Amino acid sequence: MFACPPTLLILCLKSKQGSSWDADTLDAKAQDFAGTYVRVLIPGISYTATQFALFAAVFVSAWTTLAVSGLGYTNLVDFAGKIEPLQNLLERVDPAWGNTALSLLVLELLSPLLVGASLALTPKTVRAVTRQLEDWELDEAGMRRKVSELLKDAM
Repeated sequence: MFACPPTLLILCLKSKQGSSWDADTLDAKAQDFAGTYVRVLIPGISYTATQFALFAAVFVSAWTTLAVSGLGYTNLVDFAGKIEPLQNLLERVDPAWGNTALSLLVLELLSPLLVGASLALTPKTVRAVTRQLEDWELDEAGMRRKVSELLKDAM
């Protein structure tokens, strides 16, 4: 997963513009790339993971609540009984799919709160992702070492 950008870096550095750089400029550009890559990657992964987890938890909770309680889509079909064409249309839908649609509606209505919660929880996720990347030696220092190694091998 993380091998691709340094490999792309090497290809870029060997391009027409990169081939004119001396060793010091090449190393400086490579180190800058590695640092920027990690500083952008960690918050991006952290925010995405946090938001996905929150949205998935709310969706699964809403769907499970509707499925277990027996409420939800079946009640909506019964309520629509007063409007004949609407009831005929709603009765054609499988209740599981109806509950899925209602769960997505709940998710949509709660999304502003979930985005706020994601923003509030992301710093904790950033710390956890940073610790894990340090263990894998894919943090900023580790990426800088790997890029230096790639440059040495490419020269």
